[in-house]
Amino acid sequence: MKIVNMKRFIISTSVTLLLILFIFSIILNFVIKNFETSLKGYKNITIVVKAGDTLWDISEKYNDGNFKNNDLVNYIRSINSIGNKDKIITGQEILVPIKENIKNQRMVSIE
Repeated sequence: MKIVNMKRFIISTSVTLLLILFIFSIILNFVIKNFETSLKGYKNITIVVKAGDTLWDISEKYNDGNFKNNDLVNYIRSINSIGNKDKIITGQEILVPIKENIKNQRMVSIE
């Protein structure tokens, strides 16, 4: 395929890519807002990462069944600014969402 007008090709390709990026950002924003809306009644608590912990393990431990584990892992990664998939280290403090009444139940059982 021979490109007849390079300037026109570059402009149309750029506009197309920007449009795709814009649509993707709208969809991503909707998904994040939808997930955050479903977190009403939840509070972020700080936990300390133990040896051998992964974000998946932590997500399974604190997931009350209302979320897909993958979504919860991504949310935990997002609120803790964790870029690499399971880049957490022993002793690191991270935020994890739990339901308010679950936290209270745990506090009662600990005492």
